[in-house]
Amino acid sequence: MNKYTKPLEYEVNIDFDEASTAWMANKTRLAGAHYKYICGSPTKKGSRCLNPPSCKVHAAARAKIESNDKCKIETRD
Repeated sequence: MNKYTKPLEYEVNIDFDEASTAWMANKTRLAGAHYKYICGSPTKKGSRCLNPPSCKVHAAARAKIESNDKCKIETRD
């Protein structure tokens, strides 16, 4: 781009409330603006599982979801 070309302008529509909710989906808030990752899988009572991400209770369910995921990333050897 030369100095006489006007830069392109893009319209940006970001819903920050939705983005914040999505970012917090697998975290829990700690003191001092710190966050901890959690399992986040739904429990029988309907709340989020607060165990660490390596939660053995929900590991089978997560593995099933990941194996059915249509957006798998292929790697080259």
